Amino acid sequence: MSSVDPVKELEDWLDGIQLDTNGSIPEYVKPELESRLAEVWDDLTGSDDEGMRSYKLRDRIEKPCWIKLVLSFSIERHGALKMGSSRASMHGCEVDLEKRTAAVWKGGYRQIEKMAKRINVVKLAQEVAGAIFNEDHADPRLRWKSSN
Repeated sequence: MSSVDPVKELEDWLDGIQLDTNGSIPEYVKPELESRLAEVWDDLTGSDDEGMRSYKLRDRIEKPCWIKLVLSFSIERHGALKMGSSRASMHGCEVDLEKRTAAVWKGGYRQIEKMAKRINVVKLAQEVAGAIFNEDHADPRLRWKSSN
């Protein structure tokens, strides 16, 4: 009875893909790649770096590239978005199937939602300083205490 090695199966599957220029994996193959990679992700040393988990691979892999035994790709991460940021962090990943390792690193940001309008703090500071200097008791940004 022979046991099936899912990492070797992934390697064989990747070797059978008709690659685009420079080892790029065609877009139509990405859903199956994400599924197959998610199945072996937890078996790769380093796969949990940067908080990566297998379920985070689905529908997020970008620019996958296969050059004999090394799969590389970018992935959009949404943790900062859930915390209120308007940007998602981009990570790079490199999977070495021969060594059974995954390296994950931060690689920048992608603007997802429109940024909030910038605040001119110099102008605000000048306004507040002027209100203090002129003892403007009507300015709602200031709270005056009596000198008694």
